Amino acid sequence: AGETVGLAEAMKSQRTERFAESYHEMAELLESVVFGAWSESDSEVVELHDYRSQLADLENQSDFPESYVWPAEPSWFASDDSSEI
Repeated sequence: AGETVGLAEAMKSQRTERFAESYHEMAELLESVVFGAWSESDSEVVELHDYRSQLADLENQSDFPESYVWPAEPSWFASDDSSEI
């Protein structure tokens, strides 16, 4: 049980890092939506929203943390850290 808790905490920590990596892009896209350069239905806005929603739902996967699937980053989003647990 202790190993499972440790693994879950490590994965949640990595998820927090992924949220942080995508925060700047999300803020820029939302600003663009507010000022009319983008709409909420533009593909980049939808992709990033879906990615962040899937990150938020990580521990709701049926066999978490023993089995899990990281959500795919949007194709245009380039994070600097591709390491996984």
